[in-house]
Amino acid sequence: MEFPIQAETSSFNTYFCLLLANNILQAKGVENGSNTVISPFSFHLLLSLIAVGSKGRTLEQLFHCLGSKSLEDINSLASQMVDLASPFNKSNGVSIGEPDLSFVNAAWVAQSLKLKPSFQEIVEGVYHAIAKEADFANKAEQVVAEVNAWAETATRGLIRNLLTAEALKVIN
Repeated sequence: MEFPIQAETSSFNTYFCLLLANNILQAKGVENGSNTVISPFSFHLLLSLIAVGSKGRTLEQLFHCLGSKSLEDINSLASQMVDLASPFNKSNGVSIGEPDLSFVNAAWVAQSLKLKPSFQEIVEGVYHAIAKEADFANKAEQVVAEVNAWAETATRGLIRNLLTAEALKVIN
């Protein structure tokens, strides 16, 4: 299977995402002996997904950051990346390779932002993800439970507690 990814764009994306991962690790103050997994690949897809819902200066900055010139380019590369990283065949529940890799995406957005149907179509069709509106301010515990239930199901039990109530306090 061949994926036509330009070396210049790929190098820029790799550098930026590794730099971002490094900054997060430094900010977190990872202790000796602790386990932390950060995926530059996931950062790239996250920023691509944000670009899909952006416009104006924010979109221009994301184009620069991702080394792309259009949403079509971003979505094309993202689609290839998602397909490459998804060896689990969801249609019949059979893993098609070792190791057993689980690659899932979802976005919960504040209800006040109202998701556009065109955004949801791209999220589902290109990124094989879900996008939902959530009431973070008034139903934080319910949102935490929903996100964690989704994560546990989507990763076949590999991730059980993705989100905490404390994390939502930062948002509110």
